[in-house]
Amino acid sequence: MLEFRTIQIRTVLFTPGLRFRNGRVLALFLSKHGDLFGGEPFSIDLPEDMPEVPRVVLKSEDSLLQLLAGPSRLDLCRQKQADETEVNITAHLNLASRLFAEYLDDLCVEQGRIACVVTRTAPSENPAQAISRHFCRNEWLEGPINRPTGFELHALKQYTRQEIDLNSWFRCRSGHQTANATSQDVIAIEQDLNTADNEAAMRRFNTDRMQDFFRLAPDELENILKLYFPPRKAH
Repeated sequence: MLEFRTIQIRTVLFTPGLRFRNGRVLALFLSKHGDLFGGEPFSIDLPEDMPEVPRVVLKSEDSLLQLLAGPSRLDLCRQKQADETEVNITAHLNLASRLFAEYLDDLCVEQGRIACVVTRTAPSENPAQAISRHFCRNEWLEGPINRPTGFELHALKQYTRQEIDLNSWFRCRSGHQTANATSQDVIAIEQDLNTADNEAAMRRFNTDRMQDFFRLAPDELENILKLYFPPRKAH
């Protein structure tokens, strides 16, 4: 039975139209959260026509927690520690919700879309074959998809949950993972859960709805995973 573990999570706040000031962002996060971001801070001035590129990067002392800030987006990223079983999704989203709310309030930012991207892996002796057998019918496995050396599956669903319009990307692929000086073949899953960017959805999205999104995301991500890889029923 496949056992997926969360190895990385990225949360994103999109900030259209923000007049970005490096010094103000540094002051906000280092004054309030210097204990989180004890690594060497990075700051650079860039042309205004590159709003998607981070101007400020803050890291924890072990570099496993990173905050990347620029005119068009704020990212908070967390990677699995060597002694962890997996990243705690709920704990990370609680932190992101708090930091993003402070950012919006302090900089008087116009709030845009929100995204949560989770990467999970599970060991597999032959990941390409395992994925193809899981998702494809025998007629394809005996024909064009016979013994693949690599395999990817992408699916997008759009729906509403708790009055929040959502996009849900599910990407599954064969891959290779190196950690703690050991290498193994894996099935890698990327789940990208984000809010819709249509005008009507954006008009009713605010800080309270952002926090609602972060509260519903852990269970939603887990339920989506179970739809694609249902747990085996006990006999």
